[in-house]
Amino acid sequence: MYSNKNILRVIDIELKYSISFIINLFVLRKVIFVKRKVLALILCVILCLQLGGCVSSSQGNPKDNLIIYTSHSPSFTDWIVEEFEKKTHIHVNIVKAGTGELVERIREEGDNPLGDILWGGSQSIMVKNQDLWEEYTSVNDAAFYPQYQNTDHLFTRFNIMPCTIIINTDLLDGLEVNGYGDLLNPKLKGKIAMCDPRKSSTALESITNMLYVMGDGNPDNGWNYVEKFIENCDGQILSSSSSVFNKVINGEYAVGVTYEGAAMYIEPDSAIKLIYPEEGAIANADGITIIKNAKQRKNAEKFIDFVTSQEIQTYVSKECFRRSVRTDVKTDNFADFDSIKTIDIDVNYVIENDTKILDRFDEICDKVKANQ
Repeated sequence: MYSNKNILRVIDIELKYSISFIINLFVLRKVIFVKRKVLALILCVILCLQLGGCVSSSQGNPKDNLIIYTSHSPSFTDWIVEEFEKKTHIHVNIVKAGTGELVERIREEGDNPLGDILWGGSQSIMVKNQDLWEEYTSVNDAAFYPQYQNTDHLFTRFNIMPCTIIINTDLLDGLEVNGYGDLLNPKLKGKIAMCDPRKSSTALESITNMLYVMGDGNPDNGWNYVEKFIENCDGQILSSSSSVFNKVINGEYAVGVTYEGAAMYIEPDSAIKLIYPEEGAIANADGITIIKNAKQRKNAEKFIDFVTSQEIQTYVSKECFRRSVRTDVKTDNFADFDSIKTIDIDVNYVIENDTKILDRFDEICDKVKANQ
């Protein structure tokens, strides 16, 4: 996946971001199996070239190259990228970081971006930063569910991530949990896992979901519910989205507020179940987009068409437990999409009020802890 002739390009990118450079270089060394002494020699040479002006971002990518910025884990991206390389003979370099950090990089790089694609990002992030993307509509767009088609031509929806509730029936003592309203049952106090929305975009989406459905469509009216919910969590807020479903699966909590991707970690016929809230679920899509002024625009288009093809969407759905945006991809991993009650939200409301939502959430948490 990582050809030696592209190593210099990736290191050139990372030299511009010293903190991420150390992390990504370690990952790169493991991926390309370069011994430490060899890596040290390469690094010394590149530093000399960089200082001498021999390696410049203005050179652009080789024509058979593609640089992808992504927040997705290697376990998710590796097979897809390898298949793309086999079929197109285009060499792909991955630069891995959080979505927020990657967007900041792209904005700093301005009119001379080092990357070609951003792979991974919520709808609100994509819309909020739409000045950073090139217009492109995939050849596969007509196969998508209508609500996920690229009508704005700015970013392609890649997979759907509905908000869910995960339950451990062994710990519920016969209690029924069918939606957010049931999470206020006093018998569940201290038994509900919730992630800090400052640490997880999926947790923020879950809070937004609560505000909308428990506020009868007006998110400003949903805060009374959220306060009662946090009280029933006993003020215990977790630091990562994965810890929510892991702790429910491990029996530390009876219920957790999570997303559909947690299905990947649930054993068939176990006591662990995923519930789609009966009040309605936000089902936003994860996105992929071409960075404005990308040097390899055509290769980027080929990659987007590839990952939204029926073959790759089927793989993602069956093997990675990510719901496809395509109507012709079905899997037994999830409930049929048409059977889920979904809700529409105002993306601009989320963009304009995300800081206020986070601040209000923190205030409620502090209040609950102070009253314990």
